[in-house]
Amino acid sequence: MSRTKCSTTLDILQVSVMPKASDLRKRYLALLKEREGKVRHDEALVIYRNEWVRILLADSEDADRDSTIEVEMSPPFSHCSSSTPEDEDKGTEHSVVCSRRTMQSMIDHLQYMIDLERSGFLIDFAGNGCLFVAFRGFAETPDIETFRLLLPPSAGSGLRQKEPSNRLMSLVI
Repeated sequence: MSRTKCSTTLDILQVSVMPKASDLRKRYLALLKEREGKVRHDEALVIYRNEWVRILLADSEDADRDSTIEVEMSPPFSHCSSSTPEDEDKGTEHSVVCSRRTMQSMIDHLQYMIDLERSGFLIDFAGNGCLFVAFRGFAETPDIETFRLLLPPSAGSGLRQKEPSNRLMSLVI
């Protein structure tokens, strides 16, 4: 799999927007239209991004495919440490709760990647294993179910949004 660069000049669905599958599909179609007639290159266009996930439209390396959708997932910088005086004032309880939420979000996002893999996406790791990449080529515009599947838990999709179980946390800690 070739790595791609991200275009920053396009109007991107921002972190603050809780997208719907139809929003992702509209953005995908707009990017395909914008790209029509242009010489293919290694630049990926951002469909959606937030602190955990970037969903990209990339040129397909397969001549039978029009495009490839890539999903990059990596944990954001954690704000749970008590490395500053302000953080220390919040106390240990705040740090524990924050850490649990971060770990649960990581579990949710790893499950999201597994769901993508079960639906035909290929999974790869980049760098030191902290960047997970799922990708799949499409000969035609994917159906709305594919775009529903692409909605990450951190986009408010409501999937698996719960506190971690004590049993799970004892395994993690």
